[in-house]
Amino acid sequence: MKKSVKAIIAAAAASVMCAAPAVTPIANVSTTAITASAATALYDANGNPTASFYSVSERPACYVTNNSGLIYQITANTRNKHEVQFCGVASTQSSVVVDNKININGAVFNVTGIAPDAFRNAPDSNLRNFDLRKAVQITSIAPFTFASSSIESILLHDHFTEIGLSAFFNADRIQTIDIPADVTNICAFAFASCDNLKTVRFVENDDAELTIGDSAFKSCTSLKKIINNRDISEDSETSAFDKCSQNIKVRTEYPFEDYYERYVVSFCDFFGFNTAI
Repeated sequence: MKKSVKAIIAAAAASVMCAAPAVTPIANVSTTAITASAATALYDANGNPTASFYSVSERPACYVTNNSGLIYQITANTRNKHEVQFCGVASTQSSVVVDNKININGAVFNVTGIAPDAFRNAPDSNLRNFDLRKAVQITSIAPFTFASSSIESILLHDHFTEIGLSAFFNADRIQTIDIPADVTNICAFAFASCDNLKTVRFVENDDAELTIGDSAFKSCTSLKKIINNRDISEDSETSAFDKCSQNIKVRTEYPFEDYYERYVVSFCDFFGFNTAI
């Protein structure tokens, strides 16, 4: 039995409340907010960026990397667990490469997430391009992280597992997205109302099915092409592409007839598309 939209949203919201601290978006703030003196080295002996204390109202324990001005907030700081989440930049730069580890006062912290809501409702931000390929300890995009944001492109490493509830809702600058091979769940409304999204590619993974949630790509009115190399779970919602064109071109990168039936014909039948070329 398919879950209702309300049930999916309620479950996801409850998960966020239990698992993540409340945050305030700070996509772009002035470099004058840096309160520590400049570091003598941009990197530690192992090549990890060093970071200085960064004062942000209503958000404790923030640090900014001395090499690139990326802001991280401490989420765990015990003897055996040092973790931060990426939550903004301290300049007007347009692109960021998110780190895997940073050094704070001699202790190495693992970058394990992006703050939920961090870039939400910031359509006029200068920050447009996100590269997460180095940040291999981040494995999911939290709910609403990029909703109604200025994001134009995002590069994900191969081992992301989930795209959260409304993670890119109304992010209307995005034109293409590659869904990594290890993603097994695209949550409800993840890319809904991305008006300029033209191409979606599902990277191949023979070992795991992909579940696409209710209205995940709803109202992506510019969507013209889907490159599908994945088996779609029967737990997916047939409403995932509501209010998209029914004449979207669906194809696969596998050149064999059985894969065409598996990845193209079955995909079109499940979601109700008219064409498969």
